[in-house]
Amino acid sequence: MDKDQEKLIQRIQAVPTDDYSYCIQVISKILRDNHKLTGDEAFIEAFNEVMMDKFPNEFTDYNQMIAEIKMQDDAEFVKRIRGIMAVDPVRANFEMSLYIRRMEDDFDQFTPKKNVKNLSIYDELDLFQFIYNNDTGLELAPTTRDYAGMYVEYAKVQIKANEWREAIDSYQQALLWNPYAVDTIYALAELYQEMEQYGMSYPTVLNGLTYSLRVEDLAYGFALIGDFYYRKEDFEKAYMLYHISLMWNENNNAKAGLEVLEELGPEWPEVLEGEDQEAFLDGLGLNNYPSMDMLTALKESAFRFNEHDQYEAAYEYLAIYEDILGNVDPQVTAVLDQLEADHPDLLMAEHDHGSDHEHDQ
Repeated sequence: MDKDQEKLIQRIQAVPTDDYSYCIQVISKILRDNHKLTGDEAFIEAFNEVMMDKFPNEFTDYNQMIAEIKMQDDAEFVKRIRGIMAVDPVRANFEMSLYIRRMEDDFDQFTPKKNVKNLSIYDELDLFQFIYNNDTGLELAPTTRDYAGMYVEYAKVQIKANEWREAIDSYQQALLWNPYAVDTIYALAELYQEMEQYGMSYPTVLNGLTYSLRVEDLAYGFALIGDFYYRKEDFEKAYMLYHISLMWNENNNAKAGLEVLEELGPEWPEVLEGEDQEAFLDGLGLNNYPSMDMLTALKESAFRFNEHDQYEAAYEYLAIYEDILGNVDPQVTAVLDQLEADHPDLLMAEHDHGSDHEHDQ
């Protein structure tokens, strides 16, 4: 190490340890302010030794601290960009583009490895989709920064700056880092439709329906298919799909589509239900959503989570299962009732999972 690095280590050694949280905040600031001095192996080794001595029972190594710093920096930057975007989208787009380029400097750390996949997956349901849709031998190596989320934020800024083609590229980049993010898939599909790229929008919506397990996701997918047929001026199909969307879950997208159709004036056919609805969806190739195999796997995963005391994931999965199928499985209902009785805090956590899918265009 050079003299500047040695002085930095001495500063870190001198930080009081009375309050662990305060100490970590101070050390994080030191690392952030002097990041150009901290990257080589000698410094990292010395830093880790200091941290082990200071906190033998709460050891936090260099790589973990740098990852947390970057996540915090990303969150603070996005918050600031959102404020700028409200008044000056062009400036927000310029600043975001510079930030994204710096973020992409991280990518050289990812070298392809057999049976290992680096993805930005932090959502429990996306994790289920990864396990369900990949061979057992494939290991998920989560990235320390949410690259998928940052590209989504970039796409939103680009849309506000009227750079729609660039926004498509950003959504596609986001899906490379998390291909199971239904909100991102639908945002991309909606953008394709706004740009009248129907040949791209339709398969993108179907891809979103493939991963949709929450009722609000299914509702939004069917509303987007309704939009597709509306734009193709096949109004009766659009009308039926909007109603099917509302059967899954109340949503403003389908309601708005129906209001527009009702202004056209003609009498509309009776809304299909039961076998007639199934036949209608079969004719459009849309009767495979949601997948019953996937729902069965979701239920089995929930039971395993419950057995291993991972109650929040177990509750989320079983609540999704019951939202779609109703109270058809006494075992599921019994486990949900038990979880609610033993862990009432789960009810509030489940409420926070909602998504209204109203994207900014």
